[in-house]
Amino acid sequence: MNLYYMVLTHPNSRLLILLCAMVLLPVSAFAATAKPSCALTVTTSAGTVDTTKKVSVLVTEGDTLRLVWEGKNVKKVIDSERDEVALTGTSTLTVDSSDTYSYRFSAGSKHVDCSVKTVMVEGDIDADALITNDTTPTLSGSASGTKTVRVVVRTSDATNQIVYESKDLKLKRGDWTITLPRALDRGTYQVELHGAKDLKLNTITERTLLIGSGTGSSTTGGSLSISSIPLLTGGAASAGSSVPIAYVQLTNNSARATSITSFRLVQNGTAPAAAVLGFSTSDNLGGSRTMTGGIEGRTPFVNGSAFIPLEATILPGQFRIFTLKAQLSRTSMSYAGTTLMIDVSGVDTNGKINGLLPLRGTTWTLI
Repeated sequence: MNLYYMVLTHPNSRLLILLCAMVLLPVSAFAATAKPSCALTVTTSAGTVDTTKKVSVLVTEGDTLRLVWEGKNVKKVIDSERDEVALTGTSTLTVDSSDTYSYRFSAGSKHVDCSVKTVMVEGDIDADALITNDTTPTLSGSASGTKTVRVVVRTSDATNQIVYESKDLKLKRGDWTITLPRALDRGTYQVELHGAKDLKLNTITERTLLIGSGTGSSTTGGSLSISSIPLLTGGAASAGSSVPIAYVQLTNNSARATSITSFRLVQNGTAPAAAVLGFSTSDNLGGSRTMTGGIEGRTPFVNGSAFIPLEATILPGQFRIFTLKAQLSRTSMSYAGTTLMIDVSGVDTNGKINGLLPLRGTTWTLI
């Protein structure tokens, strides 16, 4: 009785036949059924987006672009320069033009592509429209590199609640304008300028809108002297922590009450903007506290700069000391060894600022 007859006459002959076939087939027959796959994580100053195919993102000149790629069931990865790279890797570069970055993940004759197309867009919001007593303000500005823009107005607190969002606004000779259709309460708001909807991470810039100066009908204030109090030493900053970046003193030496609406900040360290997800302030009198941001995956930095909305009025002869803190992302540990060097580049006010700017902030090393 041979083996073939024993298999055919066995009560579980079908199972035995299947098992024999699996043993006799080469391993490659099963491996060939595993298709290669890829994942690409794209981070700019506006946030992070993931893709398993291709994605188009908005960038501004000088922005930092960070690419993280990963493949499964692959043996080789080729980048857009036709160079072989690691199966899992990271690339960080400074953006100076629109471009496409692609990665081909291969396994034998099969392959899959992940890519990102960067679209260079520039734009701004006119500063003279951002301090007003009009509760239905008219906002305006300019843009290039996109056919349409959108304007989003949010509350300046930690909720970032949207109070107005425009439809697509067509540019006329590079300019745009919009009048808010309904009245807003007096106070401070965050105005965002976005590019076309088909672009991810499409925030072009952000500015602070102050409706009502808190000093009557006039928006003309006096003058403030600005200086830093050098009591911070910096050090190591862990993921998810809140670290002080500056002590700022503002003194009103004029005869008029003077309002401020925000502090402007610039990151000059080596850490990417995505390491910071928000800011907070407090003052020595306990009357001015604010928080902005605080949402994982989103950074307040746009094109290397950020602001902390803060509505405060400094009376003649009065001084205020403001503590500025940065809230780190829980994922900032992935940037270990890089530094935060956040300087105060300016103060938005209805008056004049006297003093040397920028004020140098302290240095923190991410761990």
